Amino acid sequence: MDEAAAVREGAREVLRDVSPVALRRVACDAVANGWTAPGVVTVRAARRAGADAIDHDLRRRAVGVQLIYEGLALTRRLVREEPWVDGRVESDGGVAAPRRDSDEDPDVEVLAADVLVARGSNLLAYTEAADRCVEVIRNFGQRQTGRDGFPTDRELEADVMTLAAEAGTTAVTSAPAPHAVEWAESMASALDGSELPDADSLVAGAESVPGPNQAALANEGRGSSTDP
Repeated sequence: MDEAAAVREGAREVLRDVSPVALRRVACDAVANGWTAPGVVTVRAARRAGADAIDHDLRRRAVGVQLIYEGLALTRRLVREEPWVDGRVESDGGVAAPRRDSDEDPDVEVLAADVLVARGSNLLAYTEAADRCVEVIRNFGQRQTGRDGFPTDRELEADVMTLAAEAGTTAVTSAPAPHAVEWAESMASALDGSELPDADSLVAGAESVPGPNQAALANEGRGSSTDP
């Protein structure tokens, strides 16, 4: 099973007890049709740090990052589309009409977005990336509040790349490493307002940033023997 498939399967497992069925279906569809880079980059970050397999902990971290991204991305889309008009869905001309690309109730989609973020945050809550997770969500909220959303911004994706790098790297070592942040920043710099690149292309473009071996990264995370 490849990395993207493993993350999606893990996400379905995490969401399988969501009810009612309509809410679970919307949440699962968001993951099935979403951008796979967040989960894949989490796994690749761990591999760069020395992990040789997708174990239970790494899979949970990758799924957590993926769910958080999908939930925030869904929220961003709903904010930009403004689909509610007196309980109906608004078309581009301001007349109530069916959704352009979905027949889903926007109220259910809002709940699904909340579920995705909540489940993803729960998976990362007791990891070394917990603080970064909170920061990503806070940054998203601050940017969306009072903003007439820009259709070309990639700030969310850039933040999530850093979260993915930290969540993956700290599956191997005890603290986020500067190398991981540099690697995430190199990927974030490749994002613009155009179509998002697939995970393989995104990672390939960041390969110029060296990945430290497992021992060096572990020592970097733990600090020296003289540290207090």
